[in-house]
Amino acid sequence: MEYDFDRIVERRGTGSFKWDTNQERFGRDDLIPFWVADMDFASPQPVTEAMKRRLEHPVYGYSARDDDYFSAVTGWLSSRHNWQVKREWLAFSPPGVIQAIHILINILTRPGDSVVVQTPAYSPLLNVVTGNGRVLVKNSLKESGGRYMIDFDDLEEKIDSAVSPSLLLFCSPHNPSGRVWDREELVRLSAICSKRDIFVISDEIHADFVFPGKSHLPYGSLSDEALQKSITCISASKTFNISGLQLATLVIADAEIRERYEKAVDVAQLNLDNIFGEVALKAAYTECEEWLDHLLVYLKGNLDMLTAFISEHLPAVKVNRPEGTYLVWLDFRALGLSSAEINRLLVERAGVALYEGREFGEDRDGFFRMNIACPRPLLKEGLTRIGEALSGYL
Repeated sequence: MEYDFDRIVERRGTGSFKWDTNQERFGRDDLIPFWVADMDFASPQPVTEAMKRRLEHPVYGYSARDDDYFSAVTGWLSSRHNWQVKREWLAFSPPGVIQAIHILINILTRPGDSVVVQTPAYSPLLNVVTGNGRVLVKNSLKESGGRYMIDFDDLEEKIDSAVSPSLLLFCSPHNPSGRVWDREELVRLSAICSKRDIFVISDEIHADFVFPGKSHLPYGSLSDEALQKSITCISASKTFNISGLQLATLVIADAEIRERYEKAVDVAQLNLDNIFGEVALKAAYTECEEWLDHLLVYLKGNLDMLTAFISEHLPAVKVNRPEGTYLVWLDFRALGLSSAEINRLLVERAGVALYEGREFGEDRDGFFRMNIACPRPLLKEGLTRIGEALSGYL
């Protein structure tokens, strides 16, 4: 089957957070947005057709997950990530991954406990710690040879000196650096956490986006100990561009923690899926693997084009080439401008919107995150605009 990822789908005027809120955030509504982490591709046809069939039934009441739903999730984890997950380990968060982490922080820690997050980090991962009255402990990643690495010495020091450390929020693949962690790194991380009785919540929402030469290894698949002392969060939302349907699945092998989590979502009445999300997930995980394979090839082409363009036209800008995700972490510091100044040039001169690095940590001035999951003509237009806007500063 042929897949036309070059096709531009008009999203303005659809209530799109990415396309219809730029006036409020950036002061202009005519920008090309490369900031929000959803894709500008049409979702795969089987997903659309499944929702159409459900739409034809005129009653849209509450629904329950059936056997096919559970099989779709466990089948995907098995075929795509070689992880054999038992049905009874699965729990769900219809609002999404961050909402699940919010609940889990309140289950697994107490106010005043320390929670470790590796930075730079997706800002909601930082906010969900401080917003719940926990102490945020930052384990800053270190850069080595153009790759971000876990600073294990700093991690151990931070845990050992923290007040009541009990939890690590881990991002795999990492957002925004795009690192796909090696087995050796994950094993060492697990050993450090096990020795200090640190529980791990692994946010693996980008697990299906991995470029050639790398493979994603679910944290919970490392060992039985890692499985029992962690919770893995996944979702079809990023993979198949259905984030608006708000779906997330959790792998919780510890029965007591799973029971406490399920009780919490029941109390908050967050236990039922969107009925269209339910059918979309089943179609995505059982009928759309070929679509994803073609998408990954297309995304690599986008990445190659971006890398070549910046090397030729913006040599002062450093590309941290991602191993996974569809997000590129760009370093503009050599321009000698502040993030605010760079952002002003991008918005006012280039007419594009990127995510400022300070959203991922206050010490990331001069960095920006760019979403390349869009039709190539749109990406090319955006890069051309950026090149022209910054030409006088190179």
